[in-house]
Amino acid sequence: MIKYNWEKMKTCEHHGWILFSVSYKEHALLVHCVECDMLGKVRNPSKQEWDDAYSVLPHSSIFDPECEGKPYTWVYNERVEPNPPTEEQITNYMEVYNEETT
Repeated sequence: MIKYNWEKMKTCEHHGWILFSVSYKEHALLVHCVECDMLGKVRNPSKQEWDDAYSVLPHSSIFDPECEGKPYTWVYNERVEPNPPTEEQITNYMEVYNEETT
């Protein structure tokens, strides 16, 4: 299990976002900050952005059965909606983490 740095999430000023997946339900791109581990969303992507993001997903096809996902840098920081964890999520995470490490 990854141990998150909650304080760094609160103070990170220059997020370095990597697009790693999509949310079909919300029609949003999912990004991760490599500096502080915060997650975020890009809502209402253009058709081209959505198509480009599809290459991130690992999938197999009859044409390329060994296709692996290819996350890439997201440079439009102003469009990212950061999704910091709630206090409840932090508490729940810490309880699970502490159980697994003891």
